[in-house]
Amino acid sequence: MHAVEPGSLSGALVLQGAPADVIGHLETSADWRAYDTGEHLFTQGDDSTEFVFLVTGSVRVLINAASGQEIAFADVMAGGHIGELSLVDGGPRSAAVVAADACIIAAVSRDVMLEAVRQNSIVALNLLVDFARIMRGSNDRVVDLSTKSGVQRVYDELLRLAEPSPNGDGT
Repeated sequence: MHAVEPGSLSGALVLQGAPADVIGHLETSADWRAYDTGEHLFTQGDDSTEFVFLVTGSVRVLINAASGQEIAFADVMAGGHIGELSLVDGGPRSAAVVAADACIIAAVSRDVMLEAVRQNSIVALNLLVDFARIMRGSNDRVVDLSTKSGVQRVYDELLRLAEPSPNGDGT
């Protein structure tokens, strides 16, 4: 990981429709960093509560199961974000995040991002829409795990992984 010059958050899906001054404030408040493929941005349980915009590249969100198995939960592409759970509840990281390829991020403190959410209904609504999308995807996965055979689940997962996400995050 190394620091990089500030850039633009105009491609951030959660900021679509937000006023330029809100986006500009987040850009100047952010800690801009670059990661090489395979580098860890966070580990599961970290106390960090930054909200992270993925500007370029992609990251993989991983959860460590009690069995010790590492489960790929989502791939987040440029334009996506991570850290929405910590943003809302201030809790530790619920998953590990690893650079799937070289990437640039803009990490904003929880306080700064919460201020943007409180003061801008468009950003708040975009976050709510994203939470709804995540919940619907999780519900679908629970139903699939409960009702389909192992072979059917493998086929479905291969199809899911083959399709690019319209929301920039692979879920």
